[in-house]
Amino acid sequence: MTNRQMSLGAFFMFPGHHVAAWRDPSTTKEQLLNIEFIKEQAKKAEAAKFDAIFLADGVTSPDPHHASFAPFLEPFTLLSALASVTEKIGLVGTVSTIFTELFNVARQFASLDIISNGRAGWNVVTSNEAAGQNFDVPYEQLTPEARYARAEEYVDVTKKLWTSIEEDAIAYNRETNQLVNEKKGTCRRSCR
Repeated sequence: MTNRQMSLGAFFMFPGHHVAAWRDPSTTKEQLLNIEFIKEQAKKAEAAKFDAIFLADGVTSPDPHHASFAPFLEPFTLLSALASVTEKIGLVGTVSTIFTELFNVARQFASLDIISNGRAGWNVVTSNEAAGQNFDVPYEQLTPEARYARAEEYVDVTKKLWTSIEEDAIAYNRETNQLVNEKKGTCRRSCR
């Protein structure tokens, strides 16, 4: 018999996953957007040996008439805050490959990865037509195959951006007045 290990992720959704979770007496409206409360939940998840915290996200406006409608915080900002109060737990956020700028997403995840000492994770999703209403970019109705092909290329280019700057790209040489070694850190159009 081989030893196997299960990885556990804490799916943060406040006030809870059930449509009527907000009606439970142990929840309060003050918990919804309360960073101190969310930080405490992250510390508890880490102490309980969870492997990751996961934040779902969408770029559509929630339906205010739905029984479980609740406002939520944007993942990069929240995960960066949680990185400052945790040490080992992974920090996974959802980001769409349809309505986000590729370079910005690469930059945001690289920043989160540095802030968290290598604990950043990405839940890659594609968006539906309803999300297009929140952006100035017209949404084309893409087939699932076309959306997933776009997502695959998006992730591939993002990875190339992450590795386009070498470890020794920062020269920081006061004698030669050189901060960055340009030959060690450029990607520009060549990443595609």
